[in-house]
Amino acid sequence: MEHTKQPFSHGEKTSIFLLVALAVVCIIFVVSPLSSGDVLLYILSFPYAQIGLGLRVLSLLGRVGNVFALLLYFGLLGVPMYIWSFKKDRKFEDSLIFIFAMLMMWAMFYLINPGRLSWIIGDTRFQNAVIGGTLHSFMLAYVVLKFMRYLGTTDVSKLGRWMGFGLYFLSGIFVIAVFGVGLQQMLTDFEALRVGNMGNEHLLGITYVFITLRHIVGVLPYGLNIGVCFAALRLLKAFRGDPYSEETTFAAESVARVCKVVLGVTMFSSAGFHVIQFFLIGQLKDIHGNLVLPVTAVLFVLGALLLTRYIAANKQLKDENEGFI
Repeated sequence: MEHTKQPFSHGEKTSIFLLVALAVVCIIFVVSPLSSGDVLLYILSFPYAQIGLGLRVLSLLGRVGNVFALLLYFGLLGVPMYIWSFKKDRKFEDSLIFIFAMLMMWAMFYLINPGRLSWIIGDTRFQNAVIGGTLHSFMLAYVVLKFMRYLGTTDVSKLGRWMGFGLYFLSGIFVIAVFGVGLQQMLTDFEALRVGNMGNEHLLGITYVFITLRHIVGVLPYGLNIGVCFAALRLLKAFRGDPYSEETTFAAESVARVCKVVLGVTMFSSAGFHVIQFFLIGQLKDIHGNLVLPVTAVLFVLGALLLTRYIAANKQLKDENEGFI
């Protein structure tokens, strides 16, 4: 059966709009005077640093304030202990709650008294980010392990929904990698080139062009992988509808085709950039070389091809069985 190109569904159009909005937000954030490092430190320390500061201010208000600060301090520590103690059927990952409570006792003490670590970590913001990041890592580990246990007992329909959510989330990560991290790194390289070649700015034009090309080549796989995610979402939708349909087979073949295109474009763009850079090496003030080994991409293509063959074989077997009947 011959298939025509499918138009974007309403859900896909909404997803594209949200991804474009996310890209715009990333660009605005990168070009704004706000330091990305300061924002990252704030995110890592939130909300523990703010709670520690509040308890410190409260404890300095006098005897009554100090009593209230102590009550709040032990009350906060008691929350994870209360959750852990009342769990009847404890699993391995639930032990992280108990460890988190013990860790939080230590962390909040140093957040309330930042001077205790100033001889090791001079910058209070960095100190708060280290402590907050440690607590966040424990909570994230607990959530992920708990979620994995939940997925192991859920039905196929819910697994499909979570898979779809994961593909949308991965698309957002790719957008951030292109328009957030990638753009920030390119601007940083521009500034490093300018500072390192003061007085020779008129000779840097072609180097700026090649830095731009280098970063485009570097983030190109992330951008193209958004297409892989959308192709996989269409396959997931078709598979949940009827795993033996022509639509499912075509969607699986589309995923394999998109994966092969992404792999080919990634390899040719990297090779082409290095060839052009080699011929113009005498005119460049910044040289960069890297070897692309797309092991993950190759395995993804093989997985998509294997899935396509599997779906086609199952459909053929189903058709033959129905023919006998």
